[in-house]
Amino acid sequence: DYQPNARAGGLGSRRSRIVGLLMPMDERGLGATETAFVTGAAAAASAAGYHLVLSPVGAGDVDDLRRLASQRMLDGAVLMEVQVEDGRVAALQEAGVPLVLIGRTGDTTGLSYVDIDFEQTVREAVDHLVGLGHHRIVYVNHSAATIAAGYGPAVRTRDAFVAAMADHGLAPIMIPAEDSAAGGRAALTAALAQAPDLTAVLAMNENAIFGILGELATRGHAVPRDVSVVSMVTSPQVAELAHPALTAMTSPGSALGRIAVEALLRH
Repeated sequence: DYQPNARAGGLGSRRSRIVGLLMPMDERGLGATETAFVTGAAAAASAAGYHLVLSPVGAGDVDDLRRLASQRMLDGAVLMEVQVEDGRVAALQEAGVPLVLIGRTGDTTGLSYVDIDFEQTVREAVDHLVGLGHHRIVYVNHSAATIAAGYGPAVRTRDAFVAAMADHGLAPIMIPAEDSAAGGRAALTAALAQAPDLTAVLAMNENAIFGILGELATRGHAVPRDVSVVSMVTSPQVAELAHPALTAMTSPGSALGRIAVEALLRH
């Protein structure tokens, strides 16, 4: 019944058999969509004989990350919630720790990453709504602070929405929203103040979407009879929780988590 000591083995091989999933955490915790990324990554690591450790290290926690990297506790790292300018990348590169991004920075030279094609996602969502006859479409994004911080998906979908609407000769209206049901209610109130004749809402904010639906119901707007709602980068489980069930551009989170870890282990 001999069991090798993992820490002693790591000293001998200079490998810990541990990979880190670096993902900033806040009071929202992990939703169904984020959990899919984590479970996909964990399963891939386990299948290869590695342990996956979830570490709440965001783009602003570079000093903590340098300390973690200097202790050689990780053989490699997968970065989530990537910003356009993300200090974690340089910190890991300087420490010689292999890394793969889920998402991408503005400059991806020399980096490995897996990502959702947000530009195509937004374009297909807008095409779908325009095809239904909608011309007053509001996009509910993440919060203004998140956009200002350079969170990649929020910035890229903002720009993609402007471009997609311009292709149809339509005026884009984007409303930032806090990641909560209350944020969704406030965003819809702001959207109706700016565009009282809106007939469609496109959203990429899983926590706000239920507030959007609730506020529409409170104001007597039936979905989809009066207002169409499309949610982007949403897990199928969340889409099914809504009433009526959401039209959603679902997120392949489990597959992306798996592919990221497989790419990291190749490095």
